[in-house]
Amino acid sequence: MGCFPSKPCNSCRTYAWLEVAIDGKVAGRLDLELRPDVVPRTVRNFEALCSGKGPGGRGYKGTQLGRIIPEMCIQGGECGPSIYGEYFKDENFKLRHQGFGTVYMANLDEPNTNRSQFFICLAEKFSLDVKFVAFGKVLQGLDLLRDLEALGSNRGYVRQEVTIFDCGTTITNPLLTQNGTAETNAV
Repeated sequence: MGCFPSKPCNSCRTYAWLEVAIDGKVAGRLDLELRPDVVPRTVRNFEALCSGKGPGGRGYKGTQLGRIIPEMCIQGGECGPSIYGEYFKDENFKLRHQGFGTVYMANLDEPNTNRSQFFICLAEKFSLDVKFVAFGKVLQGLDLLRDLEALGSNRGYVRQEVTIFDCGTTITNPLLTQNGTAETNAV
């Protein structure tokens, strides 16, 4: 089953996971739903970096979630350029920053300067809709997001070291039960 960006469908979603450590101890896992049906290039970049297939074999594993601003965002993923070169263009702004758990690209505060860094929303931020490309959401691990939010500050400083201990991608929706039915509704 392939995904065709010109034909959006619910089956055209992919999934990634980030295992997060606080001060070197694994604290939990964030399961993400990604939207290649809407932003295929952006998702391809994120998936490659989750799998350690970035330029020079780089990826998110071992990188810090080095900026946390309560009621705003968690920023992480600085591991160098994108898979497309130093920067890549904003693909589109079709997905909205609909609140807690939305995943979107970080840029240099200028259009078309996406690299490897990403944000996770900690609140509804519609003002970001035409500035940063949203490409997914956290499906599971929302309690961990709240725990991480508590480690941040208004200036973004993090009280403890927070890292991506491990990460990867999967084709299986983590919310599906053994009989193949969804436990919760996906957007």
